[in-house]
Amino acid sequence: MATEASSLADETSEQPTIFFISREGQFLSRAFTAFCEARGLSLRSRPLIASRTLLLKMVFSDAIGELSAGLSYHGSVSGFFSDRLSITSGQLERIGVSPAIAAGQLSLPADADWLAHILANHAPGLGDFLTGRREAYTAYLKESGYFDGPGLIADVGYSGTIQKLLHRLTGRTCAGFYCIGSDALTSPQSKLDGRRKALFERQGRFGDGNPFLDSTLIFEVLMSADYGQVDDITPTATAPGYRFEFGAKSRSQHLFPLLALGQEAVCRELGACGDISLDDLLSDDFKENVRVLLLTLLTNRQLAPVMIQQIAEVDDRMGGEGFINPWTLLPPLRKKSRNGSGEA
Repeated sequence: MATEASSLADETSEQPTIFFISREGQFLSRAFTAFCEARGLSLRSRPLIASRTLLLKMVFSDAIGELSAGLSYHGSVSGFFSDRLSITSGQLERIGVSPAIAAGQLSLPADADWLAHILANHAPGLGDFLTGRREAYTAYLKESGYFDGPGLIADVGYSGTIQKLLHRLTGRTCAGFYCIGSDALTSPQSKLDGRRKALFERQGRFGDGNPFLDSTLIFEVLMSADYGQVDDITPTATAPGYRFEFGAKSRSQHLFPLLALGQEAVCRELGACGDISLDDLLSDDFKENVRVLLLTLLTNRQLAPVMIQQIAEVDDRMGGEGFINPWTLLPPLRKKSRNGSGEA
């Protein structure tokens, strides 16, 4: 991240702000600050509250055909809006969707055109519903410095979905840097909405059985914040003018104090390792040693502390799986994806 930020500064003649996104961004921002302080590096970074659910909801009606084509879903209309966009049945009714339509069956991507028809003709209040949320989130982004100078979005992995949705929402192009990347991260299409790189690039497709890529969910659990998935943002009459709303907490959030102990230990260790040169950290040998070490841990579950395995739980409602334990449910997810019924 430090060298990528320096490279971007050389290109733009201005120091970028690094935005660590999603829940794990809270930890990654603290860890990066500790890393920079130990080495005397002056780099700007901060966490940025974002989620696929929140951003997809705000841009969905403007590009429903394209976005629906990338989703796999079968169930009721109301279930789709609830599970994928965190729009409740009560909110659906208030924006004009009748109970009869809400109870209808929907299968994506096959019914993408029908869903577009519903939104265009049977949801008259959708525009106002979304406009207020877009304005509230834009206000939050402005306060975060998202529009000030060059930006570099950073995350664990793996395909840059939030970066793409932020670009679609704001029209602002930011570079992206990730730990683990899928083929989609570095595809030619990625150049259209911002350069995206990964430390470990082109690991295939999520769900195809690559343990390094498929286990990104485990890293996200260990780096999680103490709140659930960001489901919504609503305008308020009082400062700061908006309120984030979060989904149900998983075991990882309920038992966050245990994770916090480990996270703070990592930050302390980073602060104590300032004498290791950046050149050594960036060497191919060191990178390969890290990859081998992580694969060893990820493919030998018995090496992980039992308590970590028990509390590990992640909210994958956006992927249609609900709450899952990545230690135990990743193999079935890989099988489901290979059969073509899951999302990559």
